[in-house]
Amino acid sequence: MALNLVYPLKKGTYKRVRGFASHVKYNPGTWYGIDDGCKTGTIFYAPEAGKVSHAFKQRTGGGWNFRFNITKYKGWFMWFAHCSAIPPNGKSFKRGQALARTGATGGVTGPHLHHSLMQGSVPRNSDNKNVVKWGQVATYLTKAQKTKICKDLLGRNCSSTAYKLKLTREGLLNRAYGGIAANFKRMKTAEAKLKSANAKVTSLSKIVAQQAAQLKTLAGQIQELQDDVRELPTQAQVDELREELKDCQEPPPPPPDTGDGDIEDPVKDIFKTIWRWLNTDIFGSK
Repeated sequence: MALNLVYPLKKGTYKRVRGFASHVKYNPGTWYGIDDGCKTGTIFYAPEAGKVSHAFKQRTGGGWNFRFNITKYKGWFMWFAHCSAIPPNGKSFKRGQALARTGATGGVTGPHLHHSLMQGSVPRNSDNKNVVKWGQVATYLTKAQKTKICKDLLGRNCSSTAYKLKLTREGLLNRAYGGIAANFKRMKTAEAKLKSANAKVTSLSKIVAQQAAQLKTLAGQIQELQDDVRELPTQAQVDELREELKDCQEPPPPPPDTGDGDIEDPVKDIFKTIWRWLNTDIFGSK
């Protein structure tokens, strides 16, 4: 199973100069490893928890160099060379803790860090993922960043909370802050998305309310139409009315036309006869 280690240098602080295969090809019989070019004084970090041994300074060869024995993997160690500052023998370090500084001591053509992964006396290909899987050094926040995050999340300084007291191991607090920072960023993003979603829901609610009002008005109109329909006669009533109309007699025909356009009136003829009698027989008029 591949080793799980932290890469000694942070991303952006170095440039690969020579890998393991190149060492084997062009420098046979030497300490096979990796050369990463970087500025003198660049901090590099402990790949795992372990202890320093064989630390010494020389003008040639590996210059200021030391061995770092990995506690987790018995028999494995890393060798670092050409440093500008090295730790004392016997000092222990935790995973990801600042270990030493790069330099240009010994037989070099420029500042860089040489590191070899060894299993006993056998150099192992640290470019091979089947041999080792490299993680990255945790990014530590500044004090101002920590204070801001705590105030944003807790409303107060973390130094006054029991939260800090529980994280007593070196480096753990910074990793926790890093996790908080990432979660806080995700929370802000989620909050923005939620705000946008709430705005859309509010807009849709208004549209639904308008449509509900329109439906209510339409329902009222439908109810009125239903009431009007109920007041109309049924088909049976219409058929009954038709039968009654069939039974009714037709009106009498109009009187015949006399030719002069006048209609005979028996009462009028009587008055004419009486008047004629009075004028002839009573008054003697002709």
